Amino acid sequence: MEFVNVTASMPWSRIKLNDDVTMASVNLTKRSLVSIIGGLRQKRAGPDTIQNQMYEIEAYRKRFVQPCHGRLYIDSGGYSIITGEVDPQNIRKAIKLYNLVLEHYPKSYDNIFTLDIPVLLKAPSLNTKANLFQLNYESLFDTKKFLEKSLKLQNKVIFIWHFKVFGQYHIWKNIYSDLGLNDYIKNRAIGGLVGLNNALMKAGRKIDFSPVIALSFRCLLDHLKKKTVDKIFCLHYLGVKIRSDRFIIALIERLFKIYLRDISEVVFTYDSINYNTSAMLGTKTLVNCWHFHENQIENYENIFSVPKKILRSIYFTDQMYYSLKTEIENLKRGKKLNNAGILSPLNIYSNMQLDLYFKYTIKEYFLAELIYRSKTDF
Repeated sequence: MEFVNVTASMPWSRIKLNDDVTMASVNLTKRSLVSIIGGLRQKRAGPDTIQNQMYEIEAYRKRFVQPCHGRLYIDSGGYSIITGEVDPQNIRKAIKLYNLVLEHYPKSYDNIFTLDIPVLLKAPSLNTKANLFQLNYESLFDTKKFLEKSLKLQNKVIFIWHFKVFGQYHIWKNIYSDLGLNDYIKNRAIGGLVGLNNALMKAGRKIDFSPVIALSFRCLLDHLKKKTVDKIFCLHYLGVKIRSDRFIIALIERLFKIYLRDISEVVFTYDSINYNTSAMLGTKTLVNCWHFHENQIENYENIFSVPKKILRSIYFTDQMYYSLKTEIENLKRGKKLNNAGILSPLNIYSNMQLDLYFKYTIKEYFLAELIYRSKTDF
């Protein structure tokens, strides 16, 4: 299970500056997710706005991703459509522009997520099952045409499943079946996790199980049902931050490796912008740090107690480390930070170390093997 760092935006000014925070984060993760929403949100969005956005993404790739031999993921902008950044009247235009990226800019990214529209929060009158089915059908119908023509594109596209309510799952299940997408899908993702727990808490409810389990098995079955089973089984989880979910994902990954041994390699990834934003918001209380070493997990309660060796490995250039030391001195004196995001790479490192501990624990105590060998009588 590998973490994919999310970069919120990429104006030219940020790319041109020596952005130490982004450089440190991408170097840690070797995986970076950026969105094409900057080319979709305009009232007069068109090929020119998408072209400008792809120029920025290409500059970002060369500046931050290529130097560490990383992978660049493209976010289709679906979440921004959900939240209303794209006028509902322009959604069909956004679909065409997204597929323009598929057709004309495949060299600018390693993976790209399908354009998914599970709900329109600012246009409740349009949230009918028929309308959402039609929009997503049109999006995936166009995408399929390009997948049919290009095996290379099939290796790049990541199909997003939705399941938050039964109606959503029904929409995606029918589209997947009607279009025969399983013949062309090599990479899968599970969406609908962003804000799920907060939404339920506001409604006076809570989740007492991991919501990702059922869809993970659905994706496994789709993988095995292909006429020719792919050599790699790739599954991505969108917007995961809760530790219990991450532990379950690590457990499923280990279990699927047992199921698919001698059949397919298993590659699990997940993303979240939370590690960046929580580090920015947490500077008043500082950021603690987990460190997994020699099969032991250690916790440093704040930035002042993190060993220099760890900090130096994260902020790996002299300029980065000098910037960090300057900001640490500001914190000690009770001053505001000059760079609110300076602790984001440390928080990313900490959570990645915690993921390593989860994987170690699952393997050490044979948790996946226990599930694999267990039998239930009904």
